[in-house]
Amino acid sequence: LVVQYSAGVSVDEIGDVAESVAASYRAWVTSALSDAGPSPRLSDGNEYYISILQLLGITTGCGRDDSARTIVESVIRQGADPLFSALASAHRLALPSGSPAASTPRVARPLLAVLQRPEEADRTIQTYLTDWPTRMKSMSWMGSLERVRPGDSYGQGFIGYWAMELPAVASAIDAHLDDVVSPFLPADLL
Repeated sequence: LVVQYSAGVSVDEIGDVAESVAASYRAWVTSALSDAGPSPRLSDGNEYYISILQLLGITTGCGRDDSARTIVESVIRQGADPLFSALASAHRLALPSGSPAASTPRVARPLLAVLQRPEEADRTIQTYLTDWPTRMKSMSWMGSLERVRPGDSYGQGFIGYWAMELPAVASAIDAHLDDVVSPFLPADLL
């Protein structure tokens, strides 16, 4: 989906694909939980956590609210941390009582701060975006531009560097982020 965004595919077309991915994600979580086998968890690592958060941001940014809700519901079933719990509240979803909440990973804690203090959203998100390349350094896709060799066709291996998680957070607090400037901000998804 990020590759499509980087390639200039329309938001509507990306939204169509995101709907399908959200439905597949729900089916995967349901299957994993019903088999009583290993189930996906937010604590499975930053890569998984950020991937789900970015999928939520893409569906939200493309105006696919039902798919965004599907993603949040699926995360709740796995055990939501404080950030996803706050996003669930924004979607008016009830959390299971007494469920132990995992800690929000360090990479995403500024986003939780945005939801906890929306009056400071622009400043907090601006700082988050300034630090974004460093925060995302451990992600497998970070550095993909640097891996493109001379002579490769443009974009081979490069997916684009976009903070796709931000539309989900901005939408949750109804922020427009008009004063936030960053090359990583997918402004047309806000």
